[in-house]
Amino acid sequence: MRKAWGVGVRPLAAGVCGLLLQLGSVAMATSGSEQDWERHLDALERIEAIQDPLERCLAMPAPPETHWPEGLWNDSCRFDLAPRQVVQVDDIYRMLDAGELETLDALFRGYQAQDEAHPDGSLTLRAALKLFRRLDAISAGERWARLAPDSVYARMAGANAALERAWRARGTAFAQQTSRQQFREMRRFMDTALAHATRALELDEGLVQACALKAQVGRVDSRPDVRERALAHCLRVAPDSFQVWSEIYDGAEPRWGGSVEALAGVAAEARSRVARNPMLARLARDPEVLALVSSGDVRREPDLADARYPLLRPEALASTNRSIADAFASTARRTERYRESVAFLSMALLRETDEDRRQHDLYERGVDLQRLGRYAWSLRDWDLHVAKVPTGSWNHFYRGQALFALERHDEARDAYEDAYRFFPDSRRRSLERLWELEMSQERVDAAVLVLRRLNRLAPQDARYWFTLAELLYDLDRDGFEEAANQFVERAPRDPGNERLMAAHATMADMRAEWGRRRIEGPPEG
Repeated sequence: MRKAWGVGVRPLAAGVCGLLLQLGSVAMATSGSEQDWERHLDALERIEAIQDPLERCLAMPAPPETHWPEGLWNDSCRFDLAPRQVVQVDDIYRMLDAGELETLDALFRGYQAQDEAHPDGSLTLRAALKLFRRLDAISAGERWARLAPDSVYARMAGANAALERAWRARGTAFAQQTSRQQFREMRRFMDTALAHATRALELDEGLVQACALKAQVGRVDSRPDVRERALAHCLRVAPDSFQVWSEIYDGAEPRWGGSVEALAGVAAEARSRVARNPMLARLARDPEVLALVSSGDVRREPDLADARYPLLRPEALASTNRSIADAFASTARRTERYRESVAFLSMALLRETDEDRRQHDLYERGVDLQRLGRYAWSLRDWDLHVAKVPTGSWNHFYRGQALFALERHDEARDAYEDAYRFFPDSRRRSLERLWELEMSQERVDAAVLVLRRLNRLAPQDARYWFTLAELLYDLDRDGFEEAANQFVERAPRDPGNERLMAAHATMADMRAEWGRRRIEGPPEG
């Protein structure tokens, strides 16, 4: 028979039904020195305070056990993040209107000069030319090419504008859902892009962007002869260009008619040139890894993570390829190697420029940081994520978890309520955690209200009725009998379920004691 009642309020974790999902410590497998990975995560957390994205990226120490070619990480940071101050679209239109064609040409000539010191030679000028793939700049590129047909930069502006027109004409549907007219329009614009790029190469045969664009057109529009000639030209003028080898690599993928073996051959050849351009180490080597990363099966087939971890790990440690880092982080997470997952997600985040991928990785890292007990860092990720995705799935819930762990209870309460409001799938877990928060603060009246919300949300769940009955019993409050009856009604006895039978026995004890109280009153003292 239970003796205690009316004063002590037990935490829910001690209840028979074990209502709460506890976010406790997690047993983790590790490779290498656990202390080395912990120190690396400490360093990663410290550099988060650096405001400038490029400086923050350059400050990252190499993860344990990596064997990168010298200069690879720094070159990767600069390739992705180096500031490229290029002309604004409005200024391009203004110069075209004013007939300032030589001024415009000089600007782009200056961008090309800036790139000459970079081993890839394709950063600032490439960024400037890509302006003409923007919807608001397409007509500027077409107009400049008409007004200055003997300017290499005008021609490349026209080529990029035509390429964007081609993609827009084709649309984004699958081939079988795309009309012949759409394909005809696409090819017409591709022809225009090829004509502009061909003329650009006549004006400057060393312009990598021009031959790479021709190779891309040959790939996506099934013109192998155009592609082969363009790549031959590229390799003659820039044999170690990352842009060139990336295009060769893309063309070897199975979706473009290549094969895993072809990808492996391209990657091996590119890596033989790493001493001259460390950026080429970003290309993977192992054919199975290439197939996995390009297929997306790593995320779709989590049950195979144990087998894939030893396959992906050597490539992740040898390359700064973002796709490999992301695939390896996913596999490390599935095999409960959360330190490695956080490390490689951080690598990806440090160089990420796509906002959608950035938010995805912040979400994944925020969860894994909580599994490691790094709640302050996790909270910073959730603050960033919630600011960009205010109604996203589970983000407010996990933000509440971090705030609760940091004992910022009022903010945690608000976060759980936001989760309840914005994402219906999180409502039960949000209320469960809100219940634990109220109990931890001995706010029993608020805790009762939370339980009643759970009863309304999931009236068939006997666990919530049991927990409410247990709490009201301890508090000696009205409503116990109704909650007890609801539990008995919704939890049929099952002799094979020991926990359920124990709950029924406990409930029987409480009901008997409750009846005695109604007759005798509370014990003295």
